[in-house]
Amino acid sequence: MYDVIIIGSGPSGSTAAKYLAKKDVKVLVIEKKKEIGLPIQCAGFIPSSEELKKMIPTLKIPDELKNIHKECILSKINSQRIYFSDDNYRRFNVNGFIVNREYFDKYLIQSACNYGAELLTCTKALSVDSNSIITDGIFGRKRYYGKVIIGADGPNSIVRQYIKNKLINNYKYNIRNNYYTCFQYKMKNINNIIENEINIFFSNKLLPNGYFWIFPESKNSVSVGLGVKLDNSFKRKSTKYYLDNFIKKNSIASKILKYGEITSIHTGFVPLYNLERSVYDNKLLIGDAASHIMATSGGGIPYAIVDGNIAADVVFNSLVFNGSIEDYEKQWKEQYGTYLYNSIYLKSIFEYILKKDYLRWILNYIPKKDLKNVQCGIFPSILGFLFRK
Repeated sequence: MYDVIIIGSGPSGSTAAKYLAKKDVKVLVIEKKKEIGLPIQCAGFIPSSEELKKMIPTLKIPDELKNIHKECILSKINSQRIYFSDDNYRRFNVNGFIVNREYFDKYLIQSACNYGAELLTCTKALSVDSNSIITDGIFGRKRYYGKVIIGADGPNSIVRQYIKNKLINNYKYNIRNNYYTCFQYKMKNINNIIENEINIFFSNKLLPNGYFWIFPESKNSVSVGLGVKLDNSFKRKSTKYYLDNFIKKNSIASKILKYGEITSIHTGFVPLYNLERSVYDNKLLIGDAASHIMATSGGGIPYAIVDGNIAADVVFNSLVFNGSIEDYEKQWKEQYGTYLYNSIYLKSIFEYILKKDYLRWILNYIPKKDLKNVQCGIFPSILGFLFRK
């Protein structure tokens, strides 16, 4: 029997595995992918640890965010533009990095394995019960036993489904399907790009209930993509159609990407927070499996790594000192819970403003510092005055 089984080897699962293995906890990481970090499902922007600490002072920054390995960094970022129309943008300073998610994820899981964590790739977790999981993979169908099971297996987490089913039976759980779907190109041969600046675009004409991005990865390569909420207002055309249309018709994108060549295509889902609980019995959810994504930015890597760090401490204390695994819920909420909740409400406010031409003036009066802070769930004073809960 393992002390801990972790399903998923992304940033949250790898971080939890590293800090548990470092304390001589017997850890097994189950990963369905053959190649860690592939396929890529994220644009890869991570704010610097200094930026994170300024925006969320209660956040305890793990070493993985303080010292990102230089081989994982594609570009350094020092500014951001947010376009509310083709000719209306706000620009502000923001420090961070675009990382190569393949290298970044491999580096994190290798660090965990160096401390003694066991990794099984090409192995899919099929089901979870009270103290075991059934898998199918390179060793055929097998059952693995664990004292604690951590779900780091993304938006479609089977651990999340297990917790959901248990709590629904006890009338203690509420969940809504609340996802953004993302579609992204990697492109080369790019002209007229500002190498250290990320760009976010909102356009009701080109993509209602969504946004586009252009992130520089080098002097002549970018990731360009979209995120869109799949609800009744979304016109049922493909995400590829909307992205291609943006590249052709947006005045900024068409200049930057006119001669660009697509080198790869990536898709994924961004779950927005909609859980009442992320702990049940001997199981807990971290990262995307727990929907710990800032709704106003779509960013989840920092919180995934923080989750992994918190989970490792809580689980170790539960195994060695008979502590409560419920402390995980308390600790992540203390560190960034309020910001996560606010980001959901702020996202709905911005969506409302962007749909109403007569309200768009508000966006020009939000101070640049406040506009940056919105991406971490901090209310600008003007919105607090106009849109009270």
